[in-house]
Amino acid sequence: MKWHKNAGNSLLAMVFAGLWIGGCGSSSTANQVVVTVTGTASVMVPTQTQTITSTVTGATDVSSTFDCSYTTTPNPTTAVPSPKPSASAECSTQNGAVGTLSGILNTSTTVASTATFTAPSVFPDQVKLPNVIVTITATSNADKKKTGKFTITFDSGIRIQIIPATATLATNATQLFLAEDLTNTVINPTQLTWGVTFEVTAKIDSADCSTGSNSCGSVDSTGLYKAPAAVPTAAPSSTTAPVNAAGIVTVFAFSKVDNARIAQAAVTIVKAGDIAFSGISPSIAPQGALQQDIFLAATNATSQLGVTLSGTGGNVTVDQSQIKVFFAPGSNSSSIGARIRLNSAQL
Repeated sequence: MKWHKNAGNSLLAMVFAGLWIGGCGSSSTANQVVVTVTGTASVMVPTQTQTITSTVTGATDVSSTFDCSYTTTPNPTTAVPSPKPSASAECSTQNGAVGTLSGILNTSTTVASTATFTAPSVFPDQVKLPNVIVTITATSNADKKKTGKFTITFDSGIRIQIIPATATLATNATQLFLAEDLTNTVINPTQLTWGVTFEVTAKIDSADCSTGSNSCGSVDSTGLYKAPAAVPTAAPSSTTAPVNAAGIVTVFAFSKVDNARIAQAAVTIVKAGDIAFSGISPSIAPQGALQQDIFLAATNATSQLGVTLSGTGGNVTVDQSQIKVFFAPGSNSSSIGARIRLNSAQL
């Protein structure tokens, strides 16, 4: 009988222990405080504003405090391909240069707290504040260990494209390149930095190749490019980035305001020589067609080739953008002709 009594006591102890453990687990789940921070835009343009909302669940007090901080990250270079972000700093230390957090509403314990974030009046200085990321942190008043975050980056709104995107030039020839925005408006050259490189994809720190025995030419602050005196060979061994084939260089321009916005044009350099024209094909094109490609057999042709078509309807001058130069397979030292793409008006 004594053994049965002890066994009964042990069984009751196990039941109570199970109930106590189950109760603790249920209470922990019910009191889990979670902070979620939301906004209307994760990418903002200068002067834009948005409302930041902190939603707290798992507590009767749903109010929060807000904090604004930022980090910067230098642009990658050949020497440092994966730069690390800076230490976090308070937004207020930049006097509005990375935006401002204001209009904090968090006095009610039953209504979600909000704040207003305003982007800087101008795009952040890419020398002092490269690649800024702003972080809005909300901290629950019910549990100071519980936070939520919302990150914001900035877009200058600048976009660049170079016209023409490709060109074939004779040695010592010149070509004016224009930088346009996406509405085809020419960008003031004073807002751009121009360069020329052997690299396939230009960067703001691309290796310069405008001097030396293997020059790739030069480009001035207006976008005027001058081809070298000799067709360039392959890029020097000191260049570690992927490079163009011999005779091809990259002219590029990037925005001084937002150096992440960069555009480029591929330029093929050929040895200067007299153009020898020997034929046209086809010699007949359908009137009223949408377009028609005509091949000109013309050795030493360049994209600066001046073409005027003469017919019974008068003369038609072809724009340089309609001309594409061709080379023999495996060669880019001397062109064999050019394709002229006529539009419907010219037909």
